[in-house]
Amino acid sequence: MITLLLGYNLKNIKMKKALLFYVLFLLSISVYADHTVDNLQCEHMIAPIGVDNPNPRLTWQLHDINTQLAYQIYVSTDSTALWQQPQWNSNKINSSTMLATYAGNALQPFKKYYWGVNIWDDKGLEHSSNIASFEMGMMETTQWQGAWITDGHNVQEKRAASFRKVININKPIAKARAYIAVGGLFELYVNGTKANNQRLNPMFTRYDRRVLYVTYDITNQLAAGQNTFGVVLGNGWFNHQPPAVWFFDEVPWRSRPKF
Repeated sequence: MITLLLGYNLKNIKMKKALLFYVLFLLSISVYADHTVDNLQCEHMIAPIGVDNPNPRLTWQLHDINTQLAYQIYVSTDSTALWQQPQWNSNKINSSTMLATYAGNALQPFKKYYWGVNIWDDKGLEHSSNIASFEMGMMETTQWQGAWITDGHNVQEKRAASFRKVININKPIAKARAYIAVGGLFELYVNGTKANNQRLNPMFTRYDRRVLYVTYDITNQLAAGQNTFGVVLGNGWFNHQPPAVWFFDEVPWRSRPKF
């Protein structure tokens, strides 16, 4: 419609400007109406993967309305059935809050879930969000099948430990995830390409009590045939080398980096 109106040879300049303003005004109204409820986040992330919280927090934002009087959240494993047959329906809750906690049946490890929210504004009008998603992670340590891997050098070794593994894939790939837990710091490479643009993963913890893991979506980095995985480990705070930093060279967990 915009192209036709602007391309029409109008003799009256004032009418042309009025039509242009009218078209742009309608366009702006339609854009706002489609995005009244947006920026859906799970655990304060957009479409996260590797979520370990069994009751994740869900948030959203509002645009072009003054007040939210109520909301209703829908969660499902099927995006096409989300609004009609959700796995969990919070029912209508009279509240202005834009943060809620999932309270449905137990979420399953590795499974992807879709969710959306309806809100009612101060005029009683209902607005629906677009559909967002989140994917669960390991959730339980019993899900881990691997053993710790290291290069066997002692704690005084300063060079980064490097590892390489080649596997063959002879089936179509629908989805591929890499779950990697590390004592120290790491970089993961798949077929010569870094799996993510993040740095200094994972975050520091009391390593003798808890080790964090990171989840990567590597679907698009894999191909049919041979695939090469590489891991480079750094000492970080797990095997801190300088002796003058809060006695970190004497911590009980100190050893060669591992994953």
